[in-house]
Amino acid sequence: MNRKHKLLSIGEAARLTGASVKSLRYYEQLNLLKPAYVAPDSGYRYYTTNQLYIVGIIKFAIEMDIPLKEISHILNNDGIVNFQALSSLAKEVANKKIQVLEHGLKFVAFFEQQFALYEKYPIGPIYTRQIPEKFLYVIPIPHNKAFDKKLQYEDEVINLFFDLPYDETSDNVSLEHGLLLEHSPDGVKRYVFVEVPKRKANYRPIPAGSYLCRKGDAYSIEHSQEIFADCLAKDQPFIAIETEIISAEININNPVNELRVIAL
Repeated sequence: MNRKHKLLSIGEAARLTGASVKSLRYYEQLNLLKPAYVAPDSGYRYYTTNQLYIVGIIKFAIEMDIPLKEISHILNNDGIVNFQALSSLAKEVANKKIQVLEHGLKFVAFFEQQFALYEKYPIGPIYTRQIPEKFLYVIPIPHNKAFDKKLQYEDEVINLFFDLPYDETSDNVSLEHGLLLEHSPDGVKRYVFVEVPKRKANYRPIPAGSYLCRKGDAYSIEHSQEIFADCLAKDQPFIAIETEIISAEININNPVNELRVIAL
């Protein structure tokens, strides 16, 4: 009994560390924190004050989102703590967290930019906007097919997006997707597209320049020549792009699209 009186009960250890009794039992199951003494008659668990330090390390790992199973090599039931390994692992996890937060801030900045763009131009009237050069990964639509909701090209775009190779070095926040139409003396060609972050083999470049734009319903790209008839010369070759734009409040079942045209 003398030995037990020098130790802390599991309830006392929980109170002093802020960890629940259930958590302390879970740490034991993971072999991270073995009780210093288990009473043979009652099964009650007791801990030394030094072991409270181990609980602090475990709680730190939880706060850093380090999976507890990954710190089993850091803590030793003989009281050995590998702080070098803990420091390296925590730094790695922290840097990943920073990257996620920075990426999140880029999303916020992109949304705010989209909100401002949406508010700047009314729905319906034609306006002019400078668009930078873009590179698109495209899927041709058969000549006998037109853009039509029934054809569910959104599914094609989704499949196209997930088939693209992931590039950790690129900023993919503001990349667009949608419909592309080429009007030339040789006829009309239609595509679905996903923008890619930089030039790559077999990806389609779209020129920078002053684009005629109009906000409106989806699939108006088929009527580009009529919509911009007053701005395009007769039989003028052009490229038209249709992509969704984001407002502060959006109807996901009927989003507003921006139709863009540039003469070639």
